[in-house]
Amino acid sequence: MGFFDLFNSTPAKSSTKCECDVCSKEINLEDGYLLTTKDIITKRAYWEYAFTHQWDYVHNLYGSTSDDSVKKLFLVNLIIDRANQETPWALCESCSNLFAFDKKTAKRYAQKNICPLNTGHADFEGARLATVALMDAWEKIYHEKLPDLTREIRV
Repeated sequence: MGFFDLFNSTPAKSSTKCECDVCSKEINLEDGYLLTTKDIITKRAYWEYAFTHQWDYVHNLYGSTSDDSVKKLFLVNLIIDRANQETPWALCESCSNLFAFDKKTAKRYAQKNICPLNTGHADFEGARLATVALMDAWEKIYHEKLPDLTREIRV
């Protein structure tokens, strides 16, 4: 490479590494998707994945307890913690298949590393919908109906 070629070369594109917020797999952000907190936590698929993967121990700890108040407290805190996520959620290609969303737009957000519209914590309605999604996932996976948790949610 000659001296003048230095001025005409295109800098190498740097990749932004991050973790998929669903499965924790390391990804290059531009290869993934960015969605809002509400886009993710209001879907039963998110809770089903979480309860059968990274949180598969939860049912062993709280599912068989005779004290519903302990289970309710844990699950409500889990929902509130998820609902209070302020930053966009990064998704890998594999986890993106769990959700229905505009992939073209979410990919553009990731490639440009910009926040999707309405990024931030989930509003009360989002937290309520997340609670319903969690309760549905719990019942589907564990064949156990939870007490109504929607009255416990405060965000």
